[in-house]
This record gives sequence, C-alpha cells and structure tokens, in this order.
Amino acid sequence: MLRSVARSGLDADTPERSAPEAERREFVDSFADELGHRRPVDAVFLAATFGLVPKGPSDPTPETAVWLSANNVDESVPVAVGSGALMPEARGISIEAWTETELCALHALWRAARVRDDRALRDRALRAGAWHIEELDPENATHTPWAIHVFLVRWFELADANARLHAESLLHGCCVYTGRPDRRSALVLLDAADELKQLKIR
Repeated sequence: MLRSVARSGLDADTPERSAPEAERREFVDSFADELGHRRPVDAVFLAATFGLVPKGPSDPTPETAVWLSANNVDESVPVAVGSGALMPEARGISIEAWTETELCALHALWRAARVRDDRALRDRALRAGAWHIEELDPENATHTPWAIHVFLVRWFELADANARLHAESLLHGCCVYTGRPDRRSALVLLDAADELKQLKIR
C-alpha cells in the first residue's frame, strides 16, 4: 500500500533503483520539492535511498548526522540513549520542526539498525516510536511521513494499535492537500516500503 501511494506522487523522471549510477546521482543532486525547496537532509537521505555514497555537509543538522552514520558501520549513531527523544537538544526549536527532526532521525536510526543487524538500535527505534505516540502529535510535523514503517512494525510485532493509528495519521497528513503525497513524501514512503520488505521479524 505504501508503494502504491508513493507512486501516485512520483514524477516520470524519478529513476528506478536499478538505473545507471550517473542517472541516480543526477536526480539526487538536482532534487527539489514542488516549491523548489531543498532541505539539508535531502541529499543524504536520497543518496542512501538510491544506493549512493552520501555527500554530507561539513556542518550537518542533527537528523542529517544520523543519516550520514546510518550506512557507516564504523561510526556511532548520534542519538540519545534511553527511551525518550532521539534529539532532545533540538527541543528549543518549534514543535513542528522538532517533530520533523525526531521523525527523520527515527527513519535513519531504523536504517542503521537494519544495515548493522543491531538489535539494540532496533529496540531503541521501537522505544522512540512509543515515545512519539505518547508525546508528539504527527500533525505537528510538516506533512512528511518519516519513519512510518517504524510505527507499522510496532503495530504488527507488538500489537500496538496506537502505533497503527499514528502511521495512518502520517500517511493521511502527506496526502491531505492534494489527495496524493508531494514528491519528497513519496520518496520517503518508497523508502519505508523498502525497509518493510527487508524486515526480519523478531
């Protein structure tokens, strides 16, 4: 279902994951949303999604730093330990921006756990998902369905009905204005679908 919704928001010029590297790199390097916006995390997220080596900024934002570490097994993942927020240092920004930062970092953390086959990171991601459900409203985010797959995993592995509702809210939020996801959200959904496809049931 995530893949089907994602396809409705993708442009014809979106390359397949099997496309030549030069084609994928050009897409990543030139990507912008419908309004011409390109966020600091976009290049790193898209590079990971399309199987490319990320070109990280010299001073990455907190969530970008998590993405940069996700595919680098020799680097620690810069998230807070415990069960609460992954990025508590970002709490001073607006609630919308903080929610977006947390969800984006959660999406990257799940990738890091899967790439490294690290049970501790996986459990940390699931605990962060529970914290989101309790503390943050998905409608506070900027309508990008980051980490939607993490909430779906909580639902079907832990029988967490609230996690399914959280995922549904994220999916609805990215389609609420036009009936389909924007370009960026569509790519996030596609990556989430890929993560679910590779899921190892614990």
